[in-house]
Parts: sequence; structure tokens; C-alpha cells
Amino acid sequence: MATHTPIRHVYEVQNPERYKEVKHYLIVEVANGNRQLNEMINISKDRKFSKAKDVDYWLKGKDTNQKKWSKAITGLKPTSTPMVYYGDIPVKQKGKIKPTNLLLFYFYENAKKLIIDVYNDFYTQNKEELQQLIKKGL
Repeated sequence: MATHTPIRHVYEVQNPERYKEVKHYLIVEVANGNRQLNEMINISKDRKFSKAKDVDYWLKGKDTNQKKWSKAITGLKPTSTPMVYYGDIPVKQKGKIKPTNLLLFYFYENAKKLIIDVYNDFYTQNKEELQQLIKKGL
């Protein structure tokens, strides 16, 4: 497996008791490059309105000067590691949507802290490769 260095985004939960099925996070740190994700994100439970398979949660974002949340950026799919999920940022190529940037989501401290590693121009669904990246990121 080739070496891939992710851009790490660290978020902390805001108003953790306010909503039952949604958590809002504010960015507190970015390492290994420039910020790739919004300043504020929300993670909501999948309510089965989408045809997406194996998605437990959805990621939306906004910057502090915006009033509305974006449409869903990606679904969070479970891995074999507890409290770790993966998703992607797709790009439209030749009329088709192709996963291009891998996202790994690490929830800590009862989901009060969230780390998202963004792997630009790299995506895999290979379970062994995902597990190697997860171990490296923990």
C-alpha cells in the first residue's frame, strides 16, 4: 500500500444535549495542510430516507457566516473498529459520480470529540487497506 498522508481536522461538540439525533461540531485544529471541510459540521442519524446502503450517519457542513447547513456531503459507513466510520467526497467525472477523497471519522470521549482524516485524491473500499489506515490514524 502506498503512503497517504491525510489532512486531519479536529472538532469539538457544541451543545451536546440540545438535539437527540444530531450533533453539531466546531473545528478546533487542522494538521498536515489546509482546511478541507467546513468550520462547523453536523452529524445526524440516518433516518432511511435515502437509498444509500450501510450508512449509519450523515455529514453536513457550513461556515460560521452561513445560515443554512449544506446538503449531505457524505454518509458515514461503519468499519470493524468501534466508533470509526468512513465516507467519501465524490467528484463528477464523465457524467458519473466517482468517490475521490476518502474520509475517516474517529469519535472520542463519547462523541464529544471528532477527528476527520481527509485523504485527497485517494479512495478505497478494500477492507484490509481501510483497517491499515484506521490503525495508523488511531
